[in-house]
Amino acid sequence: MNKRCTALSAFLRMGSKGSFVDNFCSGVGVLVGINNEGYLNEYGVDKNFDKVYKAPSGLEFKGMKIPNYNGIKQQIIGFHKKILMRI
Repeated sequence: MNKRCTALSAFLRMGSKGSFVDNFCSGVGVLVGINNEGYLNEYGVDKNFDKVYKAPSGLEFKGMKIPNYNGIKQQIIGFHKKILMRI
């Protein structure tokens, strides 16, 4: 909108234990939301939309922060600006 790119939402995708892919739709992954400050939501969801509170490694989502989240977000927005879009 208004020739600006804005991140409306973000989430982290991860594969299930023993999986080398994060194909959520194929049923081998977990999605967990990330808030505007870079913290993971308390829980993610699996393919059945069941709540998942820990990563396959056992790390709890609650209280975890993505390091340099705002810098990562700005870099992705910068990449997005380079995508040619015709409206």
